[in-house]
Amino acid sequence: MGGSLAKYAAAGHDVTVVTATGGEEGEVHNHDDPDEVKTRLGEVRAVEIRDALDILGVDRHAFLGYRDSGMMGEQSNGNADSFWQADFMEATGRLVRLIRELKPHVVTAYDPFGGYGHPDHIQVHRIGTAAFYGAGDVGRFPLEDGEQVWEPSKLYWATFPRSAVRRMQEMQLEAGTMTAEEAAAEPAAGSRDEDITT
Repeated sequence: MGGSLAKYAAAGHDVTVVTATGGEEGEVHNHDDPDEVKTRLGEVRAVEIRDALDILGVDRHAFLGYRDSGMMGEQSNGNADSFWQADFMEATGRLVRLIRELKPHVVTAYDPFGGYGHPDHIQVHRIGTAAFYGAGDVGRFPLEDGEQVWEPSKLYWATFPRSAVRRMQEMQLEAGTMTAEEAAAEPAAGSRDEDITT
């Protein structure tokens, strides 16, 4: 999404990035003392997000306020504060409030499988898609504090083509980091090329 965010920000459009979690469960690869960073990873990620958005030219950012869920099947998935455990309607309501406030014409979310199956990405798909439709639904999400109904005109699911994953598999095979059997397997990540429209 970085290229799209930068393109539209440079063209003068209002662009806002909403981050669901603080990234507290992420891996640390770019610091000399990963264990020290891990204890304050949420703070580090907040600075990294702001720095990245500055590079992309994006001025506005909001957190939904949930804890990172970690990878699928990890103990962190069960944390009551994690995005994976968030109440669906409550989380959707948080995003509906932001949509009504910011009035975007376009909303993006991950594809239904979260790109590569990360639980928070899957939840972004669910909550993002529901909020896209929910922003105009005063039956499910009654107006609060001077809100006005807002219905964005487009919803895009960010994904990547399976053909790109196949190319990566071929490169890994050539580099000797993947077996021929692994390289021949149909990828689970990304979307089928024929399902990509934009």
